[in-house]
Amino acid sequence: MFEIAPCTEKHQAYSKLGSIQRNVQCELEGLRKMLHIQEQAAASMSNPAPTPPLLPTGQYAKALDKQEWDSTPHACPRPFRSRMLFQEHESVDPAAARCEAMLQQAERSADVLHESLESEAKELVHVREAMEVKWRGIAHQQADEIRDLKKAVAEKDKAIELLRNGLRQALQLALVHEEDLVTRSNATLRRNEELQKLATAAHETNQLLMTQVHILRRALEDQRATALDQREKEEQWRGMVEAQNRQLHDRLTQESQAKADMQATLVSVLQHNAPPMPPAHENVDAVRATPIFAPKLQLNKQPPSSIPSHPALHPQASAHGGTSIKNQFTTATVPSWK
Repeated sequence: MFEIAPCTEKHQAYSKLGSIQRNVQCELEGLRKMLHIQEQAAASMSNPAPTPPLLPTGQYAKALDKQEWDSTPHACPRPFRSRMLFQEHESVDPAAARCEAMLQQAERSADVLHESLESEAKELVHVREAMEVKWRGIAHQQADEIRDLKKAVAEKDKAIELLRNGLRQALQLALVHEEDLVTRSNATLRRNEELQKLATAAHETNQLLMTQVHILRRALEDQRATALDQREKEEQWRGMVEAQNRQLHDRLTQESQAKADMQATLVSVLQHNAPPMPPAHENVDAVRATPIFAPKLQLNKQPPSSIPSHPALHPQASAHGGTSIKNQFTTATVPSWK
């Protein structure tokens, strides 16, 4: 979106110049210290050993090697002419001369650095102008983008306002729905309480019904036990009655047999004592008036009433109020079982 490369190049150029200046200052400080040390050594020693001149190292030494300096004072830069002329007319200490030469070389390197700095400054001016042009374009582009962004922000604000209105409506609907839910929940709670009461009443009713069922079951079991006992007793009574019925049947059979024997005896007695047949001229009424059981011969001329009669020989008399023998075994009563 934004061009950052020119800014980085400018920053690199400034950092490069700053590092060069720091290196030059460090070398100058080192040369001053060496000069001071050599002066102290020359003062302490009468014949000091010649030392080679100290030259800058690195890229600055290469820059000095590329420069072609003339030995004439006119070829040297202006700061060095007075010194060289002074060296020609006056005799100087060799150590001081060496230090002076080193200083001259340092000044030359400083001039070279100054020229390089000027060229770098010109390049930086051109870079600055290009950067200003670029920044103007970027500013215009940013202004357009800001304008577009403002339009987008306005549209977004409108959309946000619409969303806020929608949220307000949704919140109102949610509040209404929440009130409805609270009302329904309260009604549900009341219904639950009523259902709980009904459940409690139903549980109590079930307990009562279960108690009654247990009581009825116990009563039914008691009735079953009583019915079983009664059935057993009825079976015992039925056995006893059947035994009595068999006994009575046997006795009845015996009585019937005795009765049949008595009837046979009676028939034989009647046949033995049968009256004679009446004559043909007698009246029928007289025959009817003649008793059936009249004796054939009346030896003692006794009336018929004086003849001893057996109760078994007079069935009519016994039937009309005479003396009769009752069968005590025929009057037995049999209980009726339902």
